[in-house]
Amino acid sequence: MTTPPEDVPFTVAADLDLGVASSWLRTCGADVTIRRGVVPDTLPAVEAGGAAWWYAGDRMLIKPPCGVRFLVEGGESVRYAAQRDVAPADVRLFLLDSVWGALALQRGLLPLHASAVGRGRTVHAFTGPPGAGKSTLAAALAARGYPLFTDDMLILDPASFGTQAKCYRAKADLKLWPDASVLTGAVPGAPVRAGVGKRFADPARWSPHTAGRLRTLHCLSYSTGPPRDGAHCRIERLTRRRATFALYDALFRPRQAVAIVGRRRLFESLLAAAARHVQVSVFHRPQLHGRFEEGVACLAEALPARPATP
Repeated sequence: MTTPPEDVPFTVAADLDLGVASSWLRTCGADVTIRRGVVPDTLPAVEAGGAAWWYAGDRMLIKPPCGVRFLVEGGESVRYAAQRDVAPADVRLFLLDSVWGALALQRGLLPLHASAVGRGRTVHAFTGPPGAGKSTLAAALAARGYPLFTDDMLILDPASFGTQAKCYRAKADLKLWPDASVLTGAVPGAPVRAGVGKRFADPARWSPHTAGRLRTLHCLSYSTGPPRDGAHCRIERLTRRRATFALYDALFRPRQAVAIVGRRRLFESLLAAAARHVQVSVFHRPQLHGRFEEGVACLAEALPARPATP
């Protein structure tokens, strides 16, 4: 096994186009192989499971509702089996989602459900439930001079937690709803899936870096009306204990992390260590189109690393 370059957490050899940066890919000697093959419909002796995933030993079976099954084994192998009418693009879409997160966990990494911007190698991330506006906010900040670092998933490296919270770009694409493209100025492209309104989009700027140091994590909270305290927006910094739990909520699949890593080690070792290096806050703002720029401006003012030019 070769040592991955500094800008990716592991290297991959695959029999399909992953749509990832070339630094991830190897024709031989990769850390992870991804191949079409036989995938069981069930796993014996299941230890944990959830919606469309099951875990046993070092094997995770993932069955998204798209006619494809994935088996992730030991952080070194992914096999997939797809029905004949499933497009390769759909296989890639789900592979770079739940499967990528499970693979990262099995390799001792922590995937966050977050979008992020950066300046140089300093990274600022945004997390929240679906619809909270992670991608939209990151795209809007990209137009203000904070290049987009990643969308939807950010990978943390616990091996770095002694001195920092090193992070990696997980995906090289941005997905937005049409109204979000209008708000942010991102250029819409092809549909993410047939029959789905969300589209791939090009932000104003991409960061040239795929690895960096995570400095802040903003948990997105919103209301559909004026804030109760009368303020337009506010940022509430969390204590380290609350930050640890916020980091757990920010994991791409928290229950999968517990199954693979173990609850005690996850909380007492990994997340607590990450909280020492990352400033975690809750960003309260009204989620109204007419006040969107107000929220973006508020957050841009609060980011420790300001761009040199707009």
